[in-house]
Amino acid sequence: MSFDNKITILHIFDDEKITKHTINLFNQINGFDQEYAIISNNPRKAEINYEGMPNILILNQKVNVEKKIHDLIQSYDIIFLQALSYIKAKVLAKYKFDNKIFVWGLWGYDLYNYIAYKTKTESTKKGFFARVQDYYTFNVIYKKAFKKINYCLFLLEQDYKLLKSHAQTNAKWISNCYQTIEQITEYSPSFRVAGKSILAGNSSTRTNRHEIIFNKISGVNGRRIICPLNYGDLNYQSETVKVGREMFGNDFHPLVEFLELKEYLNLLKECSVTVMAHERQQAFGTILQMLFGGSKVFLSEQSPLYRYFLKNGFVIYSIEQHLNIEALDPLPCNIAEMNKNKAIELYSESKILEIQKTLLEKIQGDCHE
Repeated sequence: MSFDNKITILHIFDDEKITKHTINLFNQINGFDQEYAIISNNPRKAEINYEGMPNILILNQKVNVEKKIHDLIQSYDIIFLQALSYIKAKVLAKYKFDNKIFVWGLWGYDLYNYIAYKTKTESTKKGFFARVQDYYTFNVIYKKAFKKINYCLFLLEQDYKLLKSHAQTNAKWISNCYQTIEQITEYSPSFRVAGKSILAGNSSTRTNRHEIIFNKISGVNGRRIICPLNYGDLNYQSETVKVGREMFGNDFHPLVEFLELKEYLNLLKECSVTVMAHERQQAFGTILQMLFGGSKVFLSEQSPLYRYFLKNGFVIYSIEQHLNIEALDPLPCNIAEMNKNKAIELYSESKILEIQKTLLEKIQGDCHE
């Protein structure tokens, strides 16, 4: 694939919390012709939110968005699909594109919804039409889309291998991360844990495996169990609240309503212990924040993030081997400081910008081959 003129780059985003930060990150990288399209359910609100930012186009998700994305892609050489949402996958699957390079920036759900369908690890109690829609989505749309992807920007190689084991694709893998310490601590730069509460999970999804956490720490007294359940599956939320209150009584503190960020961060600051029982990559930003803040972090050995953080020099602990009541003491100060310094070393904005610049240079260089 060869391009003679100056390479142009388009990033297609959904309107998410991390979108503005990610665009600001790429806008700091000089020497590249980059523009951004944001798909939004509320374009007026989005226009206000992104006002003043250069090279941004807001696409109304409710008005002919598929054709708009298709037409837009025609004017660019490299297209970053920031999260392979259904509409982006559909455009990729449906249309033929010549001399384009497609880059999939993984945001989590876009891979794991597909894997859950292919492995039937999520609940399948759906009606006939929902099952037909799922079949069309994953066995037709995503199957075709994966074959047109040139690069997978996945933090973990394990996720790339997971994709390869369930789908046909010739895409190359590049490790990548958009989250920075500055972004994670934007509203609390001096974030430091200073309490004895326990953070259990990050959302109301079954992948959190809350009952495993609760059983491991059952019998603990006098310590609040902070349990974020304010987004996800409402049925799972009610089940988890019931079990948590039965086991921990008034010490159980479920978060079922959305909180102001400052209030949420104040709760996190109470948590000298963090337990995440996911077996898939999930809650990366929260885990990184808690490591930076000095919390003692327990992860499942089945999670690729457990091996990832160990490999990168963090001190973390195994749910399977280490988690019990006696292990809930806070981290020693020297280890907490070491984790903080490691987080800064690997995820400072300057380091992440360096990674993104190298990434763009590599992909642009491949365009000229």
